[in-house]
Amino acid sequence: MSGERTERERATGGADKPACEGGQRQLHPEPEADPILEVEGLFLSFTQYGTGLRQRTLEVIHDLSLTARAGELVAVVGASGSGKSLLAHAIFGILPDNAQVAGSMRFRGQELDAELQETLRGTRMAFVPQSVDYLDPLMRTGEQVRGVRGTAERAREALDRFGLDERVERLYPFELSGGMARRVLVSTAVIEDADLIVADEPTPGMTLEMAKEAMKTFREFADAGKAVVVITHDLDLAYNTADRIVVFYAGQTFEIADAADFRDGGTRLRHPYSRALVDALPQNGFRPTAGTQPYADDLPAGCLYAPRCAFKSEECEAGHPPFSTYAGGQVRCFHPLGGVGAADDVPGKANSDDAGLKVQAREAEQARVVPSPNARLLEAAGVSFEYKKGAPILESVDFSVREGEIVGLYGPSGRGKSTLAYLLSGRQKPQSGVISWDGSPLPSRGYCPVQLVYQHPERAVNPRWQLGKTLTESWNPPRELQESLGIEEAWKKRWPNELSGGELQRFCIARALNPQTRILICDEITTMLDVVTQAQVWRAIVAQAREHNMGVVAITHNLYLADRICDRIVEI
Repeated sequence: MSGERTERERATGGADKPACEGGQRQLHPEPEADPILEVEGLFLSFTQYGTGLRQRTLEVIHDLSLTARAGELVAVVGASGSGKSLLAHAIFGILPDNAQVAGSMRFRGQELDAELQETLRGTRMAFVPQSVDYLDPLMRTGEQVRGVRGTAERAREALDRFGLDERVERLYPFELSGGMARRVLVSTAVIEDADLIVADEPTPGMTLEMAKEAMKTFREFADAGKAVVVITHDLDLAYNTADRIVVFYAGQTFEIADAADFRDGGTRLRHPYSRALVDALPQNGFRPTAGTQPYADDLPAGCLYAPRCAFKSEECEAGHPPFSTYAGGQVRCFHPLGGVGAADDVPGKANSDDAGLKVQAREAEQARVVPSPNARLLEAAGVSFEYKKGAPILESVDFSVREGEIVGLYGPSGRGKSTLAYLLSGRQKPQSGVISWDGSPLPSRGYCPVQLVYQHPERAVNPRWQLGKTLTESWNPPRELQESLGIEEAWKKRWPNELSGGELQRFCIARALNPQTRILICDEITTMLDVVTQAQVWRAIVAQAREHNMGVVAITHNLYLADRICDRIVEI
């Protein structure tokens, strides 16, 4: 350990600077630039079995639209489970067999049918998938980056760019940290000479520097005349790198705006949900929005955002707003905010202090807590660990957390943060050193007081269990806790592959918040969540920790978030 970061200036790490080197972009391609990808009026539904052998059709995407032109980087943001990844899979023709697609998707003016998708996939269209499970577990990473058409020289150049040395080429995916695996995935795409690159959540698990490098790479591809679509929850990176940002919600396009409109507090944005995303950033107030995104089989009669909107009217609850051009952008709203930044221009809303988005959450930061010296202690003393035939991951590490305190664990990818989490929770044993709970070894039987929420939720649930069974595996969380984490009742009847990564992660968090849990270890748990839901989930965890005197270890690359929720920050 290099020590604790206790000063706010160190905790923010200078992150007030633009997230992409070279400053903020103000220009974007001219409107007459050739469109490479055009998606218009996309509808997507799945045929599912209900009770017995009864089939039903569940429509999950309703009227999505997006255009990416030559020389343009388009960022897609929005709620977890809003259809962002499904859009990417539809473009590449890799949806499951029970999916039905309607609407228009065109590549350079040609309709993207199944035959053309198969021809272009991996050649003129490159895809960076969201899950690191797409890496072949039986193939060394160097071979995967090189692929079929690449060369060893180009693969080495791509890996060097993301700080991965020659040793990494000889490793298998399970030997990589989450951030390193992400960088390998990005490398497999950038080695191709594609006209269109679609990257689905390419930066979770990366340090700010590596995430900026990845976005810089995508920016360079766009500047070279490619079209780049980046699906992301990292709004900072998006508005400092992209030309335009598309906002999705509940399977619809809510707003398309210049990236510059998201800066300066988002006062030029037109849709209330877009402004809620900006308000929910840790550095902007960390304000959640009451309610949750509606599930596909329980949509409201009118505007899909109306149940959560502070500016709704009777018209919003009765009808569906059109997607129209307004104030230099496009928005789906009966009462667009017009880029003015005040609620005075919204019909029927004269006082934004009473009805605005900002009053839906506490404004005060969580007070720093100094735990009682008598509180039970989880401690790692002189811990070392290394994988077989590999370099040491941890060497003589000391770390501790007491009941009642929230400790941030920060450091570059590959430094052993996740490995330390496995050791602290008893998932692995150190080669040397001691892990102790209240002066004794962790219990080997019964419920462990130290619980770990994994970085990748799909690895932590049984794919053959419905989510309701997963949730009640160790206890039955009260409905109030489930609602605070944004868990919908209808999700409990779903299978893990029917939910997004962010939705699945909420079940893993609720399961771990058992009253018997004394220390909760959170390994990059909200990187798959939109910023509004991130604020909602972290506020729920902090509230549980304070109420039940539970210790929390928050592993994160987001220093704004760590400074907002943690009592102290430790760098590894």
